Amino acid sequence: MTAAHRLKSILFLSIAFAGWHPPLLALAAENAISKERESNSTDKERLRRIEIDSETIRPADPEESPGGRFFAWRQSYEAAQTAAIVQDYQLADKLYEHSLKLAERISPTDERVATSRYKLGAIRRQNGDFQSAKELLCTAMDFKKYRLWSQHPTILAAQSELAALYSSKSDSSKADELFQHQLKSAQESGTSPLVVATILNNRAALFLAQGNFLKAKPIIDQILSIQQNSLPAQDPNVAAVFQKAAALYDHNGLYQESAQFYKRALAIYARTGRKYNSSRLLCQSNLIEVLLRQAEWPEALSTAKELAKIGPDIGMEPTSSARILAKVYLITGKATGNRDQLGKAISFYKELTNQSPNAPTFSEPNFVIDLQLLGEAYLYTGQLAEADRYIKKSIAIKQAFPDQSEPIADSWMLLASAYCRQKKFAEAETYYKKALSVVLTAPGNHTAKIAEVCDSWGYEYNWQGKFDLALPLARKALTLAETHYRPNQQILLQYLGHTAVDLAALKQFAEAEPLFARAIKLAEERGDYDRCPTRYWGPYYLETLSALQRNDEIESARARLARIQSTAKERSQK
Repeated sequence: MTAAHRLKSILFLSIAFAGWHPPLLALAAENAISKERESNSTDKERLRRIEIDSETIRPADPEESPGGRFFAWRQSYEAAQTAAIVQDYQLADKLYEHSLKLAERISPTDERVATSRYKLGAIRRQNGDFQSAKELLCTAMDFKKYRLWSQHPTILAAQSELAALYSSKSDSSKADELFQHQLKSAQESGTSPLVVATILNNRAALFLAQGNFLKAKPIIDQILSIQQNSLPAQDPNVAAVFQKAAALYDHNGLYQESAQFYKRALAIYARTGRKYNSSRLLCQSNLIEVLLRQAEWPEALSTAKELAKIGPDIGMEPTSSARILAKVYLITGKATGNRDQLGKAISFYKELTNQSPNAPTFSEPNFVIDLQLLGEAYLYTGQLAEADRYIKKSIAIKQAFPDQSEPIADSWMLLASAYCRQKKFAEAETYYKKALSVVLTAPGNHTAKIAEVCDSWGYEYNWQGKFDLALPLARKALTLAETHYRPNQQILLQYLGHTAVDLAALKQFAEAEPLFARAIKLAEERGDYDRCPTRYWGPYYLETLSALQRNDEIESARARLARIQSTAKERSQK
């Protein structure tokens, strides 16, 4: 198979199950070309020879032969593709516009005209020129003019870009209408199942962009079914599909489903050759992360040990397997209070940090992380002095490099929380102030991290019973979080709950009640019971309803809280 044919086949499979956010086809193309680059050094050299400069743009000669015109169009089009991949969108726009002029010289109804119009429209959407993008995409979709069938990849791609444009302009109903029209047309014409999967994938991405996972989930299940039925059961491409599904479920908090898909992918990778070792390694590492999020401590540890055992055979560095084991021991030790596991984490991290240079200017990212996690392990064994030393050492290294404001804030928050637990509140307050100052003064947008610092600091005041100090911080955190996250994102649970509790504790019941109601409804909708600790929130919520004389709602609220608590307990015991 030639490099060109291989690229086309990779691209088709990538499009059939592209990423989960628009513009899907552009990302699929990028992934395909990335895989093509990795295939062998000859192909890499071939791609490097596509020069992105003004020399690729030359006037079209009316006397030129058809073959010469085809070559000129291809030269400009490929250079434009490369410019888009390296994110030089201004140059890509210029080159695609030139390729469109060259295509029109071949023939106004040539399919290359549709291709160039679609690509130019996609770039202009990317650059924010929506009106021009819409006109280009609509004309690219006229399949009769270009003598193409309605399900031609270029037509589908143009329709998907137009749907993405509508979505970005908050006109999701038009976008969904377009996808449903595509789907109906594809099904009526007996189109390839993989093409149907592409359309379904784009529609799922629309719902995911809105944060509506419940609407996206049945579509995703349908895509998975098509992929499994269209490819051999042990095909590595099926494993890749499972991996993407697992990552999506993980991102949306459905850890059990995520773990199942990772395991199915691993079962396929275990039967493949060395070519897929890196995919297998990533898959098993991600499975460990999901098991930890599920609080499946024994399985997470056994999976980490298995990975360390097979690591040398699949190209894993010994330090990488040591880091994974150390992390599992640390997290399980923290969660269960098992000092033996915390001790093993300390041993691993000490060995890892001793292998690296000890100078404070050492810039290896893993070394800095290892220092902080070593300090964290000491925190949970009650060795505050050792924890303070290692965490501050990691901060000193981070401060020497740019774009480290958020990791530095995390370190100060970790120390602040530790000192608070030791009832050294003055030191804790100093460290929270440092954490907030770092992100407030850093360049760029740090809204989510500022919200996190305010929430954490406010919660520590709450823990001390200083609700008058906690409430302003909780309010600030909730306001920032609501501007940064979608209305139904799980993380909002903690911000809603903390603010509501502070309000209720200060007898501001009228303001507290709607926040409690939102939090509990969100917990039930998203199935996230860990962020909705009813033993803590419940009494305040019931007191709020009673104070507002809404006695008819109390029994119903008590039953809902009990269900949430029961589900959380079952998960914990499991």
